[in-house]
Amino acid sequence: MAASKVAFLFVPGSWCPGYYFHKVSSKLEAQGYTAISVNLPSVGRKDLIPGLEDDAAHVRSEATAFLDAGKDVVIVGNSYGGFVTLEACKGLPRKLDDASKEGSGILKHIVTINSPLAQKGQSMQDLVGDQAPIPKDSTDPWIEPVPGELGYRVLFGSLNEEEGMKYAGMVQAQCIKPLLEPLTFVGYEEVGCTAVISGKDLAFKKEKQFELFEKAAQRAKAMRKVVLEEGDHVPMLGFPDDIVRVCLEVAAL
Repeated sequence: MAASKVAFLFVPGSWCPGYYFHKVSSKLEAQGYTAISVNLPSVGRKDLIPGLEDDAAHVRSEATAFLDAGKDVVIVGNSYGGFVTLEACKGLPRKLDDASKEGSGILKHIVTINSPLAQKGQSMQDLVGDQAPIPKDSTDPWIEPVPGELGYRVLFGSLNEEEGMKYAGMVQAQCIKPLLEPLTFVGYEEVGCTAVISGKDLAFKKEKQFELFEKAAQRAKAMRKVVLEEGDHVPMLGFPDDIVRVCLEVAAL
C-alpha cells in the first residue's frame, strides 16, 4: 500500500507524553507516512478528572479525522496507551465495506507495545495491580510519576543516563480514575492486532504479557506477537528502528 494512504496514530502510556514516539514518527514521515502522537487527557494535573472514555474519545477523534480524509489508520499504543487503543476502536470503520462514507479510510490494524491485552470488563488495575498497585482510596485523584533515575531505569533503562534522565523529566501526574475503569470494547476482536513484547521490560513482566497474549489470541480476529528480546518498557526511545519495522510490516498487510 502506498505510504501516503496510511496514517499512524501513536498513543503513550500512563504518565507519559506523546513525544516519546518522536523518533519513530520522524523515521516514518521520512518514508512518506503520516504519523502523529497524542497526549492523553488523563496525563497532567488539571481541574477536571478524566476517565477512560475521555482518553478513548480523544484517540477516536484523531483517528476519525484521518479516516474522513481518506487515510487508512494504524493505531499504536504503549502500555496503558494500548489499553486505551482497544477502547478507542469502538465505532471506527474496520472493513472496506463498512466505511462510513465513500472515500473514507478504514482502521487497518492496531499495535500494542508492552500493553495488557485486556478482555471486556477488565481494568488496568485488574491486570497490572500486582506489579504496579493503583491506590483506590486515595484522597488525591492523581498519582505522581516515579521520580528521576528510578523512573528512567524502569521505563527506558536501555538509554544512556544523560538521555534517559532527559526523558524521565517529561513524565507528569496520572489520573487514577481511568486505571480503575473496565474496558467496554475490545479492539483486537474486530481488527488485526500485533502485540510487541519486550524481553527486558521492568514495568510489565514479559511472562504476564505472554499469558495475556495467549488468552487474547483465542478471541482475536487476527493476532501476532513480536518479541524484542533486549527491549525495555518504552522501546520507542531505545529501539525506534524495531518499532518502525513493525509499523511498516502492518502497513503492508
